[in-house]
Amino acid sequence: MTAYRSPPYLTSAPNFRDMGGLPASGGRTLRYGLLYRSEDFSNLSDEDVVLLDGLGVQLVCDLRSDSERVQHPNRWQADSAGTLNLNIAADLRASHQAITRLLSGTPGKEHAEQAMLLTYRMFPEAFALRMAQLFDRILSGGQLPLIFHCAAGKDRTGFIAAILLSALGVEREAIYANYLLSRERWAGERSEIAIRRYLQPLCETEPAPEVIQTLCQVNPAYLDAAFEVIEQNHGDVEVYLQLIGLDFLARERLQELLLI
Repeated sequence: MTAYRSPPYLTSAPNFRDMGGLPASGGRTLRYGLLYRSEDFSNLSDEDVVLLDGLGVQLVCDLRSDSERVQHPNRWQADSAGTLNLNIAADLRASHQAITRLLSGTPGKEHAEQAMLLTYRMFPEAFALRMAQLFDRILSGGQLPLIFHCAAGKDRTGFIAAILLSALGVEREAIYANYLLSRERWAGERSEIAIRRYLQPLCETEPAPEVIQTLCQVNPAYLDAAFEVIEQNHGDVEVYLQLIGLDFLARERLQELLLI
């Protein structure tokens, strides 16, 4: 199974993409033009602003922290769209010191990998209440199409996408393929600059290239870590979905809205 691949829709934000086209439960397919995932829009070009304006977006869900939004404000907000600021970082603070310790001084590749794994292990509990708010908005039916995004569009956004696709009955293989598209879409100099900026106050010297690359990348092992925590704490994804407000009827409603 491979994820649906299309050329980047936005040249200035290439990790923006329509999630439509993925196969879901009962032989159905996720509709195009309803769910978009993305990196932030702080570097958006004038041409891409015009393209986004044409999508009819009704809700922009920003997963970044308050400080991230202040430092890198989005250059686009549709006139017709509401905003839902979930500030996921507020619920990850418990792991912040442990992650900082791993990446301080002169970290190696293994430290970077452990930092990423720890981050993803924190996601299920940190996201639970926040995702309930997002699903409430989706189930209202009046706030589609919508975009959800973080800074890079790969980790926080990747986890929410994985849970949302699970709720729609998308097979795990297709979920991972969609997640791994960020390898192609958030790469190169632009991603490395962002990671160096993050590491600058932590590292004693210029971080090694393999550390930078590890923090830039998505990796199946990272998403594995999040799903493993869900299974350890809740038994399976079905129970976790109920925790975040998606019982059987709500999932049916979600599938009715988003699948064809």
